[in-house]
Amino acid sequence: LDPGAATATSSVEKVTIGLPGVGLVGISGLTATARSRCGAATGTTTLALTVGGARVTVPTGPNSVVNLPAGGRIVVNEQRPVDGGIEVIGAHVVLPGGLGDVVLASSTSAVHNCPPA
Repeated sequence: LDPGAATATSSVEKVTIGLPGVGLVGISGLTATARSRCGAATGTTTLALTVGGARVTVPTGPNSVVNLPAGGRIVVNEQRPVDGGIEVIGAHVVLPGGLGDVVLASSTSAVHNCPPA
């Protein structure tokens, strides 16, 4: 145990989403990890991505965007601060034309009651 630290992980082995005008979007080996300590929080995401059958190089930085044909996008390693920590969404698929969105592998970690800095 590590007092003052929290880690959360979520995984999706494989998902395929069919999108009009885009073809199939395939995501595999998706893992989102959120780590929080008193005064700091980090997140990471790993995955393999194909769009229309073609392998896509996935950026690794927080809130990276992969644009899709027909106006959609995938936000990879989406990170948002939460009280005492961080929320990490591995892949956030935003459908073209405002038809909706799909959130895959969401993890949240936080620590509280930290000693004063």
